[in-house]
Amino acid sequence: MASANWWQYEAPNFVTLEIFFETHDDFPGPRCGHTLTALNGCLILFGGTTAAESDGTSMPELRLQSVTNSVHRFDVFSQTWTRVFPDGEPPSPRALHAAASNGTTMLAIQGGLGRDGPCSGELYILEMNFNNEFRWQRLDVQGLNPGPRFGHAMSFAYHRVIIFGGKREHMLLGDTWAFDTTWRPAVWERLYPYGSGPIPRMYSSASTRDDNIFMLCGGRDCNGSPLGDAFGLEFRRDDGRWVWIPVAGVDATCRFQHSAVFVGPRLHVVGGVLSPTRLIDAEAAAVVLNTTNGEWLGGYPQYLVQRYGHASASYAGLVYVHGGLREGEFLCDLLVSDDGIIPQLVPSQGPQPAIQPFVLRRMSRSLSESTMDRLANLHIGVAQVQQPIGVNSNERNVNRGGLVRQLSLDRFEDPRGRLMRYSSLPPVTIKVVIKDLVQKVISTLLKPQSWEPPASREFFLSYDEVAELCSAAKKIIIQEPTVLQLNAPIKVFGDLHGQFGDLMRLFHEYGSPSTDISYIDYLFLGDYVDRGKHSLETVVLLLALKASYLSIFWFYVMTYIFIVQSSKMHVSLVQVEYPKSIHLIRGNHESCEVNLNYGFQAECLERILDRKGSGAFSLVNDLFNHLPLAALIQKKIFCVHGGIGSSVQSVEQIDKIQRPVYMGCQYESARVVKDLLWSDPTENDGFLGVRGNARGPTIVSFGPDVVKAFCERNKLDMIIRAHECVMDGFERFAGGKLITVFSATNYCGAVQNAGAILVIGRDLLVVPKLIHPLPPPISPEDTPDKAWLELDSERPPSPARGHPKPIFEIGSTSS
Repeated sequence: MASANWWQYEAPNFVTLEIFFETHDDFPGPRCGHTLTALNGCLILFGGTTAAESDGTSMPELRLQSVTNSVHRFDVFSQTWTRVFPDGEPPSPRALHAAASNGTTMLAIQGGLGRDGPCSGELYILEMNFNNEFRWQRLDVQGLNPGPRFGHAMSFAYHRVIIFGGKREHMLLGDTWAFDTTWRPAVWERLYPYGSGPIPRMYSSASTRDDNIFMLCGGRDCNGSPLGDAFGLEFRRDDGRWVWIPVAGVDATCRFQHSAVFVGPRLHVVGGVLSPTRLIDAEAAAVVLNTTNGEWLGGYPQYLVQRYGHASASYAGLVYVHGGLREGEFLCDLLVSDDGIIPQLVPSQGPQPAIQPFVLRRMSRSLSESTMDRLANLHIGVAQVQQPIGVNSNERNVNRGGLVRQLSLDRFEDPRGRLMRYSSLPPVTIKVVIKDLVQKVISTLLKPQSWEPPASREFFLSYDEVAELCSAAKKIIIQEPTVLQLNAPIKVFGDLHGQFGDLMRLFHEYGSPSTDISYIDYLFLGDYVDRGKHSLETVVLLLALKASYLSIFWFYVMTYIFIVQSSKMHVSLVQVEYPKSIHLIRGNHESCEVNLNYGFQAECLERILDRKGSGAFSLVNDLFNHLPLAALIQKKIFCVHGGIGSSVQSVEQIDKIQRPVYMGCQYESARVVKDLLWSDPTENDGFLGVRGNARGPTIVSFGPDVVKAFCERNKLDMIIRAHECVMDGFERFAGGKLITVFSATNYCGAVQNAGAILVIGRDLLVVPKLIHPLPPPISPEDTPDKAWLELDSERPPSPARGHPKPIFEIGSTSS
């Protein structure tokens, strides 16, 4: 029984707090999509909307014409709402924005949706002085910034405002930004943290722990599915790096449009939805993540907190929840819960107060005596620190629930002297030096003459090693342009589709990076995964080569030779440089929407141990989202995975596409990306113009006239693309203005095609180099391990170019 009682009370119980106000205008009323933050002994409510509409089949959508920019202050001691009217230029009315406070005198607002759509990406600061007077300040920030977005997460960590994710137009975001409030001039910094980070999402929630670790949990992915993971973002003072730390354990209930706030090391997650038609069950409506051990803790069924679009804040060990939506009804109540294991809150007696003016008076019957004592003591402490900045540091460093103490935008304290740590998120060290990891991969896999499929399907890298390799390669890839500018000589590879043995054969026959990387580049045109049985080997080796030849060999070796002759010292300087040599662009299978179904996810789940295959799958796909989309060799040969379709007009048009690119979402350049990755040439030179494509209704084929016009318009000699299996490994089109190259032989065991690469010399002469399918075995004992997955009607391969599609494959977008 003791154990059962302990579990019952792990997540505290919420009750409705009795509140007071003088006028209707002071009372914030029912609303959702707003924010609630703790600031200097009070709660600040900003924005939101007071109306929504629904078609009756899903959760109501916010009515943007009803958004507001009103500011309300709740005194946690007197339990009183008051509307405040700050000086300065206020933010425009908005909902689904993000807010964060430093806990004392400053509140930051960014993004959101307004009456006319997305709000600007400007950062607004609400400052409160010691006389409880408020003022808005719009910050003029130079350079790059997070830009307009909504449904994102934001919190203070150290003296920085941290932003993650959200949505812009039709694209989900997975970027991380930091605004250092101590820097002048004010600038946003795009962060590229180490470690295994979260996938792009919106409607997640974030809060900062006492030791300044930014914690993100839940959200909705690009497929509309709820997420149940959690990640900590830590700034390492010893080396100045930001590191994502996945939290052990997964929330029993995935959710989005929830709230999350810290009390000490315990992250309180409240409310949310599972889908546009289903609220979180009452049993999971209020849970706690104990970050000291990564455990999610439950409690009583709590119908009061079944809601979404609400706002939460914590202060003095209490968790407050305001408003939101439940079954189409706007809520105006303010809930409160004590973080103690045994609930210290008792339900208020009698009916809830009506929405009408009240005579202000102190009421404490909603809270226990111990809780009121704690509030009273903290209230006294707040009064003591409300002194001019000149007071001594001992008087200023009053414990504010672990929140960072800053007094104004121009004067921030250094929090290093007051850090606290908990065991669940230890200081992260890179366990494997990237150089050693790269060497491990290359020594294991880069064996052109002797590689054999491993006897065991267990992958030789751990999840942590895959994560570290992805992180290292991603840091290089995100610095590259969307259209790579390359030089000849260069080798161009077509689709590999996890047929790693064919990659080794090509290396063996025509040179590998271990022998010729110093004088020739390598370009891979995508479709590294799916169909074949060794997608992991293929993508991991290419990433290791990318990290190797950019991070290990691309540097200057400075050698000083001291020669003493006739009492004179001569210094000779020898300089050696290896160029950037390994280049990867994106194919249509470098997308979780595709490789979820065609083999790569299944391979990750099967081969990566400790049930971390799903995490590895997400990490690799996150890297795929950042890959360049095309390449230009000597400004004369345009290289792409699919083609130019109907929408691609210029190389500059492609280069302006911002990455990451998420294929499952709609965005401004979605049509162009679709054409680049999916389109095909027509059957032969006799079919002109833009036509339909058997792959599906949104995919097109383009004729030789379209190819020639594109080359003339962009002053190109030719186009090289992949994407289609061709019997000879390569095939010319449009009178030689376009070449298709395909590098996997006997594709899926169903097409006896050759594989090829294209070698382009300094004079831009293109020479095909072929390998042929391996001959059948002489005896059954000699039968090698198949390089491809077994076929089935759910994932048929596209036939070789020029061959009609079978009936069962019409409409498939599988290749």
